[in-house]
Amino acid sequence: MSIPSRALAVLLLSALGACQPPPPRQLLDREGLQLQLRSLASAAAEAGLMTQQLADRRLSGGFAWVEQQGLGEDAARAAAELARPAGVELRPAQREAMQLAASLQLELNQVAAARHDGSALGALEARFGALRTQAQRLERAL
Repeated sequence: MSIPSRALAVLLLSALGACQPPPPRQLLDREGLQLQLRSLASAAAEAGLMTQQLADRRLSGGFAWVEQQGLGEDAARAAAELARPAGVELRPAQREAMQLAASLQLELNQVAAARHDGSALGALEARFGALRTQAQRLERAL
């Protein structure tokens, strides 16, 4: 095998290795779970405020879309952290937190589309409030 062929082979193997999933990370502990729940509660509170401002026409649709995307990314990051392996005693709370993160992401995806519908925005604001309360309740229960 020539030197350019070897270099190409090493480069391809390196690229292939980068596609492999990362090795298992440390276990999700109680503090880590609480931190992610606080993050989800914060994102839900911000989303509720955003829907309220949209309903009051104090926020442009373009800004709302950008904010929606940012909050969705925050929820996705929290979900990724919550997906780490956890001990048996934390798994029920972990499962509920993962469902909460997924619900938050689903609701966030509705905001920009509902920006001209006051009743839909009111329903979303209520849902974000409920998700915030759920995250806070779950955090306190740990």
